[in-house]
Amino acid sequence: LSSGVIVTEAAAKSGSLLTANFALKAGRNVMAVPGSIYSEYSAGPNNLIRSGATPITSAADAIVALGFHAQESTPPAAQSAEEALLLGLLAEGTNSSEDLIERSGLGAAGFANAISLMEITGKVRNLGAGNWVVR
Repeated sequence: LSSGVIVTEAAAKSGSLLTANFALKAGRNVMAVPGSIYSEYSAGPNNLIRSGATPITSAADAIVALGFHAQESTPPAAQSAEEALLLGLLAEGTNSSEDLIERSGLGAAGFANAISLMEITGKVRNLGAGNWVVR
């Protein structure tokens, strides 16, 4: 039913590891998200990686592991200085409304106006809880 399996969390003995084993036997890709060495729920993925599973740290890793090629996306063009400023901050990894307001110096009203227009025009997406990403 699938091209591969990604194990995100699993104890050293778990049903997720049984699924990964079935995937291996069926000739499917087995991938795992590495986790903290202190978490019991990272033991499974970490052991899978040690045994040869593909480590996955981003969606692009999974796309490549499945044989697809990630398409390069061009960043959206800014229509104003405020949009350019916010797009730059988002590209640097600042994504909470509070941090964007503080780092941009736009103030709450200026930020709300700019980010709303950016959302309407499809440049950014609201992830909820005041977090934003570039589309």
